[in-house]
Amino acid sequence: MSKHSYHPFKMHGSYIGLVLGFVLSYFTLVALSVVGEFSLLKPTAFLVIFAPLVVGFLLGWGFHSVVRVMRD
Repeated sequence: MSKHSYHPFKMHGSYIGLVLGFVLSYFTLVALSVVGEFSLLKPTAFLVIFAPLVVGFLLGWGFHSVVRVMRD
């Protein structure tokens, strides 16, 4: 059994989740701007943009960690 590092920036799943979070936040931003209820001055704009990035990063890291544990 080899010892693996669970550093989130050294795991590929984190970056895959980050990219998926970026795509999700982009499409959410486009959808809200089409509806016309979106303004960059609203405080929820930052939540809409950055929450999927953070959640995607953490989910990717967690998924990669689970796969790594199950494989060993």
